[in-house]
Amino acid sequence: MNVVTTKLTTFMHALLFLVILWILLVSGTIGVDVLRCLEKERLVLLKVKDDLIDHYGRLSTWGPEEAKKDCCKWKGVRCDNRSNHVVALDLFDRFYHLAGKISPSLVELEYLNHLDLSANNFNETSIPEFFGSLAKLKYLNLAHSNFRGLIPHHLGKLSMLQHLELSYNRLLNITDLDWLCNFRSLEYLDLGGLDLSTVTTWMQTISKLRTLKTLNMPGCTFSSVLPTPLPFINSSTSLSIIDFSNCSLNTLSILVWFLNMSSSFSYIDFSYNAMRGKIPVALGNLESFSHVDLSVNMLEGGIPDTLWNLTSFVYVDLSNNMLEGRIPSGLWNSTMIRTLDLSENLLCGSLPHTLRLPHLEVLRLDENRFVGSVPDLASCTSLVSVLLHGNRFNGTLNKSIGSLSKLQVLNLGSNNLEGIINEAHFSNYSDQFYDLDLSLNSNLRVEISSHWKPPFKIMYISLAFCKLGPEFPYWLLNACSQGANLDISNTQISDTIDKKIWDNSICFLYLNMSNNQMYGIAPDLSCETFSFVDLSSNEFDTLPLLAPSINFVNLARNKLSRRLTRICAASSVWVLDISDNRLSGELPHCLKNLTSIEYFNVANNNFSGRISESLGYMNVLSSLHIRNNSFRGEIPTSLRKCRWLHVLDLGENNLTGHVPAWIGGSLPMLAVLSLRSNDFYGSLPLTLCHLRNLQLLDLSLNKISGTIPKCMNNFSSMSLNPDANQIPDNISHVFQSGYVWELFYDSITLVWKEKEVEYVKNLILLKVVDLSSNKLDGHIPHEISSLDGLFALNISRNNLIGSIPQEIGQLKMLNSLDLSENNLSGEIPDTLSQLSHLGVLNLAFNNLSGKIPLNTQIQTFDSSSYTGNPLLCGPPLPTHCPGDERPKNPISTENVDGMDHGELISTGFYVAMALGFIVGFWGVFGTLHSKNLGGLYVFKMVINVNDWVHVRIVVTWNHMRRYFEN
Repeated sequence: MNVVTTKLTTFMHALLFLVILWILLVSGTIGVDVLRCLEKERLVLLKVKDDLIDHYGRLSTWGPEEAKKDCCKWKGVRCDNRSNHVVALDLFDRFYHLAGKISPSLVELEYLNHLDLSANNFNETSIPEFFGSLAKLKYLNLAHSNFRGLIPHHLGKLSMLQHLELSYNRLLNITDLDWLCNFRSLEYLDLGGLDLSTVTTWMQTISKLRTLKTLNMPGCTFSSVLPTPLPFINSSTSLSIIDFSNCSLNTLSILVWFLNMSSSFSYIDFSYNAMRGKIPVALGNLESFSHVDLSVNMLEGGIPDTLWNLTSFVYVDLSNNMLEGRIPSGLWNSTMIRTLDLSENLLCGSLPHTLRLPHLEVLRLDENRFVGSVPDLASCTSLVSVLLHGNRFNGTLNKSIGSLSKLQVLNLGSNNLEGIINEAHFSNYSDQFYDLDLSLNSNLRVEISSHWKPPFKIMYISLAFCKLGPEFPYWLLNACSQGANLDISNTQISDTIDKKIWDNSICFLYLNMSNNQMYGIAPDLSCETFSFVDLSSNEFDTLPLLAPSINFVNLARNKLSRRLTRICAASSVWVLDISDNRLSGELPHCLKNLTSIEYFNVANNNFSGRISESLGYMNVLSSLHIRNNSFRGEIPTSLRKCRWLHVLDLGENNLTGHVPAWIGGSLPMLAVLSLRSNDFYGSLPLTLCHLRNLQLLDLSLNKISGTIPKCMNNFSSMSLNPDANQIPDNISHVFQSGYVWELFYDSITLVWKEKEVEYVKNLILLKVVDLSSNKLDGHIPHEISSLDGLFALNISRNNLIGSIPQEIGQLKMLNSLDLSENNLSGEIPDTLSQLSHLGVLNLAFNNLSGKIPLNTQIQTFDSSSYTGNPLLCGPPLPTHCPGDERPKNPISTENVDGMDHGELISTGFYVAMALGFIVGFWGVFGTLHSKNLGGLYVFKMVINVNDWVHVRIVVTWNHMRRYFEN
């Protein structure tokens, strides 16, 4: 018995040894290099490599060398563990693409079932027809590979195919998809980015793919006309994921069609379309729905209550629509939800006092109309991002928000929050917290000790328009990370900045402390990380040193002194505004270092001397403002190098000489030219007429003589229909710092209704010619009438002669016309009545004669518009024209002009007078000072309303006057 047992044990040990030996030999772990690659297939792969262009050495492991003989070890090649046949070829790489062509030898890989050629560049060649011969292929990915031409129907022979991607080969020509019907096992189909506008039967084809589980069609182009009726479908349970995002769909029909196809959807994405209508109620009938994205559409109405019957929701994005009403209460029972984004809609109402969504990670309800208090979120322990800004939340903020240990982003800006924020509101935040925005809550006070050391380092923090002051909040220097973005503008800080604390603190990338009352020495801005700095509208008195890396600097409206040499190190600056300060001396020659600057503003200072030639080194300069200083001499010729100038404002200085002829030839992009209130003399150079982009020309208050150039009709941007290619698009300056975008607007100062005003924003829309207060003579050129987009024309206080051109009525957009104090003669042309937008008219102190036209528009102006013309007669002047004397005995005094005596002075009359004053005063001057986008359009609209009210007042007054005279 023992002998038998011993022999059996010995046999088992030997068998186990042989098994282990075989395993080790196969795996190669005992040092024996087993060659798995089949020679025939190795040669095929080398032929494939020969036809490809490998710029980046991706196929460096492929080769005929002895050390590279085993093709199963080549990058992108996978062999079967048993047969050693090549079964997969994966040549995908996101960054380093292959080029060339695909070798027909590929068909010799008879066992190939996986082929990925995506993200390569096959030079707009056609998809090879021989792909249809790869009979065992189950996976084919040709996405992003620059194929073109027709899709070969031979692909339909791949009866075993389960996964097909042809997306984003935008040059493919697709006329039908019927060949897809041959795929009996297809589970995944991606045709994203393809043009299917000529394929009218794609819906029928999709409905026949009974095994399809995932359908990706993002960015496809479909026919704008869907078949009517939509094709009949049998209910399917296989399709569960569909993506039709960014397809420019304008109807919900396709979504509803799919909802009728399957009740098993778990993922639906129809975002970034233009779908109108209400959210389909059928969404609430889905059994295992977890992901829905209908964002960036035009959906309206309320959110269906049935949608929240589903407790399986994980991701919901209905943002950027026009949804309204309250959020259904059932939503707050979706305890599995992780992302909820309902931002940028019209939703309203209040939220529950407490939210209990333990898995919620992202909560976005921003840019809606929610009211009430911010809910208690302490039970939402998974929250990472909370964005509730742009609503109407009020009341105090619950300190429990400080318990969210995973929170990274908190944005409660632009609400009506009040009360006090202190350390307790951030007590449990971790070092992952990086973004805090409480801005634009004007009743919210932040009271945190300057010595507090928070447990986090914030990258983005905005407390603008909160109450931080009067002391400087030094705790922020501890709360911000290196290279942070900090905005504490308009926060009522009235304090100096401790230089020692500041110098030992971190450096910022973005710093906005504007519109406070900070004073003393400005903080050091020489730190290398600084990119954007706005310290404007404070009371700093010392110009700071600037870092070479800084791009945007606004120090306007302070009390800065010292010379400009302190800024010359800022060689990377794009925007530099030091206007409205107390800077003096000459512009330093070192300004030539600012070779990247686009906007340079030193207006309203005490600079003197000649304008520095160094400005000519600013090769990309777009806007130059040196108005209201004491510069003298001529305009430096070096400025002719600044060929990108759009705005040149040299007004209100002591400059002299002729208006340079080179302005018209060397500055082709110029849109705004202001030389007002200087001592320029001589005639206007005809080269100015080369400025086809010019929209604002102000040469007033100089000593310019000669005639007005007839070629002014070349100012084509002052016409109603300017060439779009001529309109400059850079009078505003866009600046980015991190994820913060700033739009910095240019401005210009001009005289409007005898008052100096600054016009900000949409400067591109303002079209003005002001040549007043010079020594111009000759006639008003008829050619000026071609500037039919002109908004204001002022050529008053000159020595012009002749008549007012009849063609002046063609200036349809004209709102202000001042021809006063010249030697104009003849009659007032009737065509002035065609200027329906005219709100300001001054023809006073000329030699005009004849009867003032009686049309309604001209009669709205009072006698001051016509005074000083002895030969003018008729209303509104008291002088009667010959033959127009009023009869001594009127026929009747009853019901004058069909109006009852008691109605002459009516409530409407007083209302019209009040409206006239309010609209006229605030509409004009308020809009001119407004910084709202589209200010000029609003301005024109208000002027039209003002004109209408003015007409009503004048007509009523004339009725009254005639009544009492009679």
